Amino acid sequence: MLLTMHGANWLALKTDGVVQERARRAAGRLLAVLISLTVLAALATFLVQSRMLSNYRAKPWLIVVPLLIVAMLLVLWHARRRTDDLRAFLGSGGLIVALAGSNAVGLYPYLLPSDPHPERGLTITNAASGSGSLTIGIIWLSIGLTLVIVHTVFIYFLFRGKVPLEAGGHY
Repeated sequence: MLLTMHGANWLALKTDGVVQERARRAAGRLLAVLISLTVLAALATFLVQSRMLSNYRAKPWLIVVPLLIVAMLLVLWHARRRTDDLRAFLGSGGLIVALAGSNAVGLYPYLLPSDPHPERGLTITNAASGSGSLTIGIIWLSIGLTLVIVHTVFIYFLFRGKVPLEAGGHY
């Protein structure tokens, strides 16, 4: 749902005319459903995975992460009401990051918790490779991320602006 709305916000940002209006309508309809599903998913998550609350209780300042989710939903709602396509797109992107961050903060130090036997859960400690492998990994990660950032910036500038309407009246 969120990724569909994110895509609709992107279309609204990058197009004009009929396609832009359809994308805006779709994003607006999806927003109401997304807000409802986000609230329901949060309640279900805390009921099923009660340990997620323990990190928030232990470090109350972590409440910033769920508040960021609420802030991004408000940004989305406000941007869609004002047909501010850029802000809506950035808000949906921020919501994706905030939801992932909330899960990471809530589950930490677990990557894959085990409810019947917590000692069998996969944690960041027992899932880590040796220091040599991690060193090589961070070097390649640095090189790879640099290439991805350069490529993304290049593609962004290559395709900046709105998609032009072709002579035949179609995109």
